[in-house]
Order: sequence, then C-alpha cells, then structure tokens
Amino acid sequence: MTEKTEPEHDIPLSDVMLAMDIADTIRHRERIVEQELSAEEREKALFEKVKKTYASQGIEVSDATIREAIEAIEDERFAYKAPKDSLFTKFAHFYINRKKWGKGFAFVLGIAGLAWAATWALFTLPEQWKLDKQANALNQSIIAANTDAESLQGRLDSLVEELNRATEPEDSELNQLFTRQKQISFQHLKTAATHIDLARPLRLEDDFDRNDFKEGGTLAIDQVDRQKYQLSQAKSQLDDAEETIKQLHQLHVLPNELLNLRNQALDIAKTTYAKSTAQDFYNNGVAAMKGLDVKSANNATTDLKDLIDDLQLSYQIKIVYRHGERTGVWRQPEVNRSARNYYIIVEAIDKNNSAIKVPITNEETGRVEHVSKWGLRVEKSVYEQVGRDKQDDGIVQNNIFGNKEIGKIAIDYRFPTTGKAITRW
Repeated sequence: MTEKTEPEHDIPLSDVMLAMDIADTIRHRERIVEQELSAEEREKALFEKVKKTYASQGIEVSDATIREAIEAIEDERFAYKAPKDSLFTKFAHFYINRKKWGKGFAFVLGIAGLAWAATWALFTLPEQWKLDKQANALNQSIIAANTDAESLQGRLDSLVEELNRATEPEDSELNQLFTRQKQISFQHLKTAATHIDLARPLRLEDDFDRNDFKEGGTLAIDQVDRQKYQLSQAKSQLDDAEETIKQLHQLHVLPNELLNLRNQALDIAKTTYAKSTAQDFYNNGVAAMKGLDVKSANNATTDLKDLIDDLQLSYQIKIVYRHGERTGVWRQPEVNRSARNYYIIVEAIDKNNSAIKVPITNEETGRVEHVSKWGLRVEKSVYEQVGRDKQDDGIVQNNIFGNKEIGKIAIDYRFPTTGKAITRW
C-alpha cells in the first residue's frame, strides 16, 4: 500500500461524499495509531479499521474509495486552509461581524446627526434668517433711494419749467427784486441737479440675497447711504428753489391783487375811516412784498377781502330776549376777580329779518370769529336797564341796539358800549 494509485476522475458524487466522510473518520482514527505504527503500517491499519467501521454499519465501501480518501488526506484536499490575509478578507470579516459593530456605529452616527441638526438649528438657521432680513432691508432701502432719485428728477424738471414761466412785475422796484430772486432760484436748481448727478452712479439693483449680502452687504449699505446723502442735499436745494419761485409768482400776482382789492374797498367805502383802513391794508401788503414776506402780503389781501365783505353788509343789531335764551351775562375778569364785566347778548338781522354771521373779535381770546350772536360789553347801568325792560313782560321793548350801514365799518350804537365783545358764554 506504499504505492499510490492514480485517482479516478469519473467517480460518482456519492462516492466523493463517502470519500470525504471516510477521510474525516480516518483523521479521528489516525490520532490513535499515529504514535504507535510506522507510516506503512499506519496506512494499512487505517485501511482495515475504516473498512470494518463502515461494514459494521452495513455500508459497503470499495477499496478504491478508501484509497482515494487516504490519498486526499495526504494531499490535504479535504483540509480547510485559511485564506491569505488581504483587503478583501478584512472587508469580509468586517461585514460578517457587522452585528457587533453596527449598533455602536449607528449610535455614533445618530449622535453626530443630532449634533449637526442642533448646530444648524441654533447657529446656521438664525444666521441665515439674519442675513435674509438684512438683505431684504437693503433691497427696500435701494428701492426707496431709487424712487426718491426719480421723484427728485421729476420735481427738478417741473421747477425748471415753472421758473421759465415766471413773469416780471410791472413795478420797477419789484422788478429788480424779481431778477435777484430768479438768479437765486436758478442757483438752487443748478445745485440740486449736481447732487442728483452725483447720486446717479451710486444707484444699485434691488436683487440682493443672503449670499450677496454676506459678501458685499457692508459696501452696498455704504453706497446707498452716500446716494441718500446726495439726494437729501438735492431735496433741500429743491425746497429752497420752490420757495423762491413761489415768491417770484407772488411778486407778479400779489401787487395787482392788492391794488384791485384796495380799489374795490375804496369804491364801497363811505367814510374817511373806511377809506383809510383800506389804504393801510394795501400799504402793508406792498411793504411785505418788497421785504419778500409773502405770508404778510397774503394776510394783507385777506384783510382787504374781509373789509370789502364788511363794507357790503347792512344789518340791525337787536337784543336777544327769546324764551330760554340769555339777554345778558357778566364775567369776572382774570386780572381783577373782584370786578365784573357786563354784556348784552345781541344778534345781527338783515333786511329780510334773517340772522347773518358777521366778524366779531372775542376780547377774551383775541380771535376773530364769524357769528350771528355775540355779547356786547356795557356799563352796569345799561345792563340793569335792559334787565328791567325784560322783567315787565318778558319782552325787551327797546331792542334795537345799533345799525350797520353799507360802506361803513363803524356801527351806530343806540346804547353806550365799548364795542368789546365775547362770542361764548
């Protein structure tokens, strides 16, 4: 049995499986005899032992199968050989042991994910919101600045046209003033145009997002601020130009208006006092125009209009004595609480027997109010006289307190009075 027979390669699968089983049996049996027998004796003993073992189990095994198993053991064909250590085997072992390290890895991965989410929620997201808010504010500021630039340009064009339409006054003294004011207006407009031109290159587009703002937001804000500064300077110059151009128009319009109103008042006036009052109002207006005090000049025109309305009025001043209404009142003056001021309540009645409103100066406030009833200040004796007249039968027989005629300012009073009045009691 020392010579090896060549293994047959067409052995059935069942014989191969049997040979593998025999080989396994031989390994176990070999441990018993390998220390006591020589190699040849050991092989013969194994052969006989295996054959008897399978025969006792009722399994018939051919000699060739037993020899094939012995040869396989010698060739280590059925012996397990561990694969060489390589990257592939390491990966295989890593994959096979995934249950051991998988839970830990998943836990670490989960902690890392939570940490990232917390960092994003606590720091990244608020920072993005802040940048979005700042970018939006910058865009709104850009829109406002660009809108102001367009508005100021339109206003500049309009004022230039208005300046060109300004007409010189006929008065030679006012004409010199007109020329000087026109030059001032032109200089304001020229300066405003310069500021608008300086602001134009600073114009930006309102399309900033958070990334744009992060990269260049500071520079953009500075640029918009410089644009706004130039536009604010332009607006200030346009405000001044508008005021001076308004004065130019007033220099042409107001003198003629004042003159026409004065002439109307003089045509209606029937007393020297009324005529002198009209002339005084006119002189005040002209003096205001020469001082470029447009407000005072307009006040003079208002005074002349009120004077004309007053001169055109004709009415009677009657004492009020209707049931439920006061006929007289008294006041304690603030400067002397121990004294009393007495007033008779009157009303203005026109030729149609209708109450009309007339301008009355309230001595307590100093304001002129248009009222149909007011209180005329009288002496205590007059106050008591009217009171006794009413107490007889509830009627004031002598109820005509005065008359106002057309062309007159002053009222012809039938009762003594200072002419001072109150409008509330």
